[in-house]
Amino acid sequence: MNNVYLKFCETVQKSPQKKALIIPGLFSDKEFNFDDLYKKTLGYQNFFFQKGIRENDLVAIFLSPGVEFIACTFALFSLGATPLFMDPGMGIKKVLKNLRTSGPKVIIAENIVLGILIISPKIPSLRFTISKNQLQMIDEKSSPLYFTSQNNQAAILFTSGATGPPKGVCYTHQMFLEQIKQIQNYFKIKTTDIDYPAFPLFALFTLCMGVTVVIPSINPTRPGSCSPKKVLTEIKKYKVTILSGSPAIWDVVSSFQKANPHYQNNCNEVKTVIMFGAPVSTKIHQTFLPYLPNGDIFTPYGATESLPVSCASGRQILNNYSSLTEIGAGTFIGKVFPHVRIKILPYKERLAINKNLKKPLEFGELWVSSLTTSKEYLKLPEENKLSKMKDEDGTIWHKMGDLAAVDEQNNLWFHGRIPHAMKINQGIYTSISCEEIFNQHKDTKRSALIQLNSGKMAVVIESPTLFNSNLKKRLNMKKELKSLAKNYSHTETIEHFYFSKKFPVDIRHNIKINREELKQMAQEGKLL
Repeated sequence: MNNVYLKFCETVQKSPQKKALIIPGLFSDKEFNFDDLYKKTLGYQNFFFQKGIRENDLVAIFLSPGVEFIACTFALFSLGATPLFMDPGMGIKKVLKNLRTSGPKVIIAENIVLGILIISPKIPSLRFTISKNQLQMIDEKSSPLYFTSQNNQAAILFTSGATGPPKGVCYTHQMFLEQIKQIQNYFKIKTTDIDYPAFPLFALFTLCMGVTVVIPSINPTRPGSCSPKKVLTEIKKYKVTILSGSPAIWDVVSSFQKANPHYQNNCNEVKTVIMFGAPVSTKIHQTFLPYLPNGDIFTPYGATESLPVSCASGRQILNNYSSLTEIGAGTFIGKVFPHVRIKILPYKERLAINKNLKKPLEFGELWVSSLTTSKEYLKLPEENKLSKMKDEDGTIWHKMGDLAAVDEQNNLWFHGRIPHAMKINQGIYTSISCEEIFNQHKDTKRSALIQLNSGKMAVVIESPTLFNSNLKKRLNMKKELKSLAKNYSHTETIEHFYFSKKFPVDIRHNIKINREELKQMAQEGKLL
């Protein structure tokens, strides 16, 4: 089996009448069993083939989560075409730039997206477009017209662009199939589970596992702005057992539960919460876990280019490792998956951490290699040179762009992005190890380490309540923050603190902090 479509067909054959998809509606739900979804996929396959879509054709998809998105993707897989997934939340300028660079033959999109394309500069490679309205008019089919298993390239997934320009990551069918296998085995996912995936592509995985998928009432381009009441109502109504998505969602949801006792039992059926996209704070574990009496939070570490790499659970973190994180050890991200190999390329400079902590066995740039690691970016040879490394035996390694440490028990600890670290006096001060010190303050929602033009370190505090308070309260908090800093050897020199009402964050996950923007705001006097 070397095509995800075949994996889907295998699932359909096993359980054709099993409920595959539930789309909550205002007055009534839409439901599709696996055979319904298969027939819709065949209808799309037939239509795409007649339109001229063939093997290796690049097809950009801008569809909201739902049956059209899922059937469209499986149909393109069956034809050997390559879907291109790009987050429209990155902004129209970046979207158009990346479309012109990547060169899709076809764009399948919501009507509003096609309307924007009409008045935008032309994309030279584009031959035709297909609207969501057209998809909804396609007749279902009961037998396949065409299938290829020859094209190993499965899809192009764009990075969020939170720490640089968005890049198209080349995925093969083998990568996707291995991810399905690893995720199903690690999280012990069964066909009796009910999935609630806030990241649309995750639905493709769980459907291939024979799991029923509920399409969340969440805008995937604005996960942090979801309605917690609606989310919790759906989780309870459909007896959901698996939740996945950005920590920003579950931060909002758990905070709502804390303030509204009526909703505190809505997650009693949940067994597994998978949070990804950015480091998950200890506070989210502390807030959400009490409302998961039969479940746990899992925080797989990885990137679009390589996922999963390692994983940790919330209860494991709170019971054994959060106290170390809070004094500067970094974020515990567990042991690497069995199929993953890692390399730590050491720094000459020493790691600046709390002197009361044991020095890690290894510290430096993290590189990974596995069956779920991409081999290249789309049409970006210079980026491939920077981020890919080939061994003598042909093994390709990917540079994660992160700083990491390995302890005596062979656990992996995340220390933040390489560009976010400060090199001062022959020492490396990492964002994670410093910020966790100030996250302990009761009025801190989160913090961000920045380096001023003077070369000195500073910390920006996100605190909606303090931002609008009087000068005396802010001065008192600065005094308390300085006192906190003096308690730890790796933060004792930090004396500059700023306040922000709300941090600028990435579009996709609503949680990765734009520290460069915060630095500019601090230098321009736009922060308190």
